[in-house]
Amino acid sequence: MRDLQTKSMPLDSVHHGGITELDTHSLFGTMEVKATHDWFKSRNQRTMIIERSAYAGLGKFGSRWLGDNWSQERYMGFSITGVMAHNIMGIPLVGSDICGFIGNTNSELCARWHVVGSFYPFSRNHNNWEQIPQEPYHFTERYEGSVQYLDIMRMAIYNKYNMIRYYYTELMKLSRLGGTFFKPLFFEFDSDPNTLENQELNIMLGSALKLSVLSNTLDQNTTDFYFPAGTWCEMKKPYACVTYMEGQKVNLPTKVYDFHLHLREGYMVPYQDAQSLGVMNSVELQDHPVDFHVNALCEQTYCHASGTYLNDDGVTLDGPTENLWTFKLTADQVLDTVVIKINNVGAKPGKVNGNDKLGSIYIMNAEAIKLTTDYTVTAKTDDSSKDFTPIGTASYDAATKRLIFTKAKDTEVSLLEY
Repeated sequence: MRDLQTKSMPLDSVHHGGITELDTHSLFGTMEVKATHDWFKSRNQRTMIIERSAYAGLGKFGSRWLGDNWSQERYMGFSITGVMAHNIMGIPLVGSDICGFIGNTNSELCARWHVVGSFYPFSRNHNNWEQIPQEPYHFTERYEGSVQYLDIMRMAIYNKYNMIRYYYTELMKLSRLGGTFFKPLFFEFDSDPNTLENQELNIMLGSALKLSVLSNTLDQNTTDFYFPAGTWCEMKKPYACVTYMEGQKVNLPTKVYDFHLHLREGYMVPYQDAQSLGVMNSVELQDHPVDFHVNALCEQTYCHASGTYLNDDGVTLDGPTENLWTFKLTADQVLDTVVIKINNVGAKPGKVNGNDKLGSIYIMNAEAIKLTTDYTVTAKTDDSSKDFTPIGTASYDAATKRLIFTKAKDTEVSLLEY
């Protein structure tokens, strides 16, 4: 512990209005953030302010990182519950210094931390003076086979890019409706007491996605994770789906590059495969259509899923700049039909960028919901005078058990039409 006056003014200093430094010290950083926020607000621009000093109410004006940490695996684990705690306090855009700040990191720790940190709402590799360099390009040694630690860190950065549209949409919802994004399982499954355990391993990202990742240990190739009852579908190869009638522990691989991201039943989420798109930054992502992944909740012969997707200019604070869509999928096994209703409930400013276009739709666990044939896909607007127009096909992929919608050749599907 250090004296409160270290690197600060004396605690008996008097500010304007007769208020002492003792009573205002912790307010200083937050008031600076507010002043900066107000300057941008006066110009109708959004702010992106990350600070360390904070006081109650900071979340209205800015965001945080968790401050100086140590380059140790236990601090990687602490970061998970630290980000969760800030979400509870109304500061959702938070992250920890990836690889650690104080002390020298090592190849496995830094690579694992990049994987873990790619799922923070705010992701940054940050280093202290006089420590070894920890930029990814320094870690060219082999992890296993031909895989370098650098490859793992590069994959982690793509993870972040893949998730931007989902994160952006979910954080928008928090700003308007309140709630939490990066949270423990029991926030979503409060009747299951087992969800209180191992919070640093089992993370909910919004209501739709569960992240299982080893965050507090090195050199451990398998780990037990907990899954509440329901059907969960992996968002990456092999796209496997599992159904648990009651919650249970599941042993999963946890090599340095491993993480497990599962889509919860009843949800559909926006997603982009940044690596396949060949993008180098998030701006380039905006030139490309957005895909949707679906895990339908089935009740007898009727299945359904829903989701939300936001696209706007990312700069303007107030004004008609957003396209905000709601999606609802229904599948009738008796009629052998799938319907997706799309509704733009935003300000409808017109085209914002390429993210207003639809890419592919992946309906997971299709075999279980009896969608194992090929379909012609048609679409129409709410204008009853227009007929359905063919826009592509939906084909069953037996290898991944997904029904995949693909646009017809030379066809663009603009979400602005719906």
